[in-house]
Amino acid sequence: MGLSEVHQVLSMNDLRNKVVLRTDGGLKTGRDVVMAAMLGADEYGIGTSSLIAMGCIMVRQCHSNTCPVGVCTQRDDLRAKFEGTPEKVVQLFTHLAEEVREILASLGFTTLQQVIGRTDLLTQVSRGDAALDDLDLNPILVRADSEDELVSRAVAVPAPKCRIRLMRKWLLMPSLRSKTAPRCNCLTMSKTPSVLLVQGCRRILFAGLA
Repeated sequence: MGLSEVHQVLSMNDLRNKVVLRTDGGLKTGRDVVMAAMLGADEYGIGTSSLIAMGCIMVRQCHSNTCPVGVCTQRDDLRAKFEGTPEKVVQLFTHLAEEVREILASLGFTTLQQVIGRTDLLTQVSRGDAALDDLDLNPILVRADSEDELVSRAVAVPAPKCRIRLMRKWLLMPSLRSKTAPRCNCLTMSKTPSVLLVQGCRRILFAGLA
């Protein structure tokens, strides 16, 4: 609801082209990503699923340093149990991307950018029960932008070259233990090439860092 409302307010005030909306929380499938895009999101955070792909079993012990699978702990005996690899995360996002591609193809679109803000493609599903159908979702399905605004926004969103430079600089750092991280003034920090992400994961995992 918050995502749709922010998208509508920004569009009505001619500010949508100046902001990159990012959403997360409960995104697990390609269908979730496509629906988030239709509600107005430009970027999507998929943290929980990534953790599970790395071996997290969600025992809720991150704060106690007793993670039984070694994902979130400083104890050497528990860290030895960690079996996560970058390839598992890459495979997860590959499957998500394939599902997104299939859904977009079934709707007649070729890119995810084409469905951002297209709430007209969403409809409320009737459950056939008065107790379940008493919630009206039409206010969050109102489309506040036009086709022309969608095209102009696609052109206005800056290319993520700054993030690419940032990742390359970070990967070339003599030690990942350095407390001084490279800075970037770019507003959008998305769409990092997969090869850079994989290399970064490899360095973190095999350097024995937490």
